[in-house]
Amino acid sequence: MMIKKLLITIDGPAGSGKSTASKALARELSYLYLDTGALYRAIASKVIKEKKNPDDEQAMQDLTNSLNLRLEAECGVLRIILDNEDITDHLRTEEVGLMASKVSSLPRIREVLLPIQQKFGCCGGIVAEGRDMGTVVFPNADLKFFLHATVSERAMRRHRELIEAGLPSQLEIVESKMELRDRQDTERSIAPLKIPADAVVIDSTALAFEEVVAAMLNAVKFLLS
Repeated sequence: MMIKKLLITIDGPAGSGKSTASKALARELSYLYLDTGALYRAIASKVIKEKKNPDDEQAMQDLTNSLNLRLEAECGVLRIILDNEDITDHLRTEEVGLMASKVSSLPRIREVLLPIQQKFGCCGGIVAEGRDMGTVVFPNADLKFFLHATVSERAMRRHRELIEAGLPSQLEIVESKMELRDRQDTERSIAPLKIPADAVVIDSTALAFEEVVAAMLNAVKFLLS
């Protein structure tokens, strides 16, 4: 008997463990992992590189009109190709994250990226991670998760991540920027970060990522049973 391939969404604030848990869950299920936040970070990196003003509507229109952005599957992970360059592993700086939060609130940017994201959800077998996956992009997903943790714990995680990547980082600055990012994400008028009404909520503050993934797998098994 064929087992149904689910469309699973995982939302939550920065540093809540979404990326690690999403990748692990996708790997356990042999699903494709879709990091939708990376799409916004890709555009943010282009905005920064080209010194565009995100508040300049015409500049953003011109940028998206000439946008050369695509996704390529590699070992179960979608790679972000921008202007024919794989930038997937170069999108985790705080500067890019803050700009991504800003551009993600722009209607034009969301309009361009929405069909790119939805294209990969139509057949299931997807773990889609982001901030509005279960509320806007895939409101009819088979299973929705929402991960959260205290801001101090999330800042510490991001600080360690940057240090391990060989990037400069000061914990106090990371925490301050994370608080700003939270405000931007939750207070934006378009697709704000919020908990989907039908989501399984997991507080990852005191949990190892293996425990988070185990809880998710249990929910998947229950749904498929």
